[in-house]
Amino acid sequence: MIEAHKSVLIERAFRIYNRQYLTRNFHRVHLDGDLSGLRGDGTTPLLVCVNHSSWWDLLLGCRLVEALPEWNIYTAMDEAQLERYRFFAKMGVIGVDRGSLHGVKEFTSYCKQLLETPTRSLWLTPQGDFVSSSVRPIHFQPGIGVIAQALRQFYITTVAFDYEFWSESRPEAFISVRPMERVVVDSSFNRREFVHAMERKMETHLDELTALRTHRDPKLFTTLSHHRASISIPYDAARRVGAWVQGKPFTQAHTDEITPRWRERKAK
Repeated sequence: MIEAHKSVLIERAFRIYNRQYLTRNFHRVHLDGDLSGLRGDGTTPLLVCVNHSSWWDLLLGCRLVEALPEWNIYTAMDEAQLERYRFFAKMGVIGVDRGSLHGVKEFTSYCKQLLETPTRSLWLTPQGDFVSSSVRPIHFQPGIGVIAQALRQFYITTVAFDYEFWSESRPEAFISVRPMERVVVDSSFNRREFVHAMERKMETHLDELTALRTHRDPKLFTTLSHHRASISIPYDAARRVGAWVQGKPFTQAHTDEITPRWRERKAK
């Protein structure tokens, strides 16, 4: 296992880079949900179950945690992958040897010690691998239940990431959050039932996000970043001059000029 050794300087530098990187690569990064539902009480740690369908998930997660400064956030990655991106360990990423029982036990013990500090939050991808967000049913690895049972009490929630092309050349990225729930571990706590319940919550969460993004309406979300749409700089420059000569407003995004459908015009 590769332990996380956070560096505030590296975290801050990467967040600046990551914000710009996402803006360059996505038309918009959309947020669904109310971040006030993720405010901690300073006495209880937080477990977050995250779906894992894309290479971009970690970078979207980094963008989201900027809005959650009260949490000291950690996450996990396959040990072999973290060897390739070792600097992520300076940002709270833990390398897990998933190929051995000893590695899993070591990781579980490390997480229990980590979450003894109540302002810490552990973000996990309990599906254990890249899985399309449309796959049903969702299956979680049992490790999330082992970690949960090792704690006396904790908050838990789901965070969903998804992606889709709308009307511009760059894709849209979606981050969706749900309010935390408090869990108290006592004699009635059933690890298997807990895991199954979280699987169903993740399914519901992803289904709700899918239904929302199919409206293709950015007003239904909070925009975290927005790339100015452009076919090419020379072409846009020529169009801008042409609009100025004709005394017309210049529109850059593809969706800025769309002829209303006949039924919509008839309704007016």
